[in-house]
Amino acid sequence: MKIKYLTTLCAVSLTILSGFTLISNAKVDTHKLIEQADSNHLIAEKLQPSLLGKWKNQRGSVLQILSATNNVLTGTFTTAVAKTKQCIGKPLPATGYVNGDAISLIINFAPCNSPYTVAMTGYLSHDNKLHTMYMAQNQNRNQWNACIINADVYHKFK
Repeated sequence: MKIKYLTTLCAVSLTILSGFTLISNAKVDTHKLIEQADSNHLIAEKLQPSLLGKWKNQRGSVLQILSATNNVLTGTFTTAVAKTKQCIGKPLPATGYVNGDAISLIINFAPCNSPYTVAMTGYLSHDNKLHTMYMAQNQNRNQWNACIINADVYHKFK
């Protein structure tokens, strides 16, 4: 068993090292990388004003983005559904980042005595919807349902 494991580990390590060798031997046009980074930054700056405001998903939960400065998002998340009932309707701090049309956010449910923390990532589509996936992790990772993964679509509202 140990020999098979070590053989597999060595094969994976060699594959990874080979990949790094290929990458390090590749010619990289740093000017193009810098131009792309500048372009992504400009796209992010243009999208940031359209991210501001209130967004509601299909379950009735509300994400309010209050600030999008220097690619950093701040706001609140108010859930409409939760196992911990005292979390429903309570705005919780949400912080994250924007890069072009991609966003990421973290919400900690500890302030309403919930054992969950949520990582959310997604993108702003051309039809002005936030398409997201999230992972809710329970602090008791020994339970079969300690991690929940799902997707939501948010629509902007006033």
